[in-house]
Amino acid sequence: MKIIITEGQIKNLISETIKDGYVLCDNCKWKWSLKDGGEDKYKCHKCGHNNDPKNERFLKCRECNKKFTQTIHKGKKSLPICTHCGVHNNQYK
Repeated sequence: MKIIITEGQIKNLISETIKDGYVLCDNCKWKWSLKDGGEDKYKCHKCGHNNDPKNERFLKCRECNKKFTQTIHKGKKSLPICTHCGVHNNQYK
C-alpha cells in the first residue's frame, strides 16, 4: 500500500516552528523560548525530541519532480526514497 502525502502536508508534519524567538516542538507541541533553551536550544525538555531545523532537508525527485524529505538523525541520513513515486534517488548521498 502506498500513502500519498502532499507537499503541504509534509511541511505541516515536519516543520519546526520558530517564530518570535519561540520554538514549537513538532512531536508534543510544547513551546519554549530560544533564550531559555540552554545548551540544547532546539531539544524539547518535555519529550526529548530534537527540533533542530537542520535535521531535515527537502530533496527533489528525479522521476516525478516532487519534493520529499530526507531526515538526519545522529549524523546518519535516511534513504532518499521519494514518498510520492517510490523511486530511490541515489544522486543524494
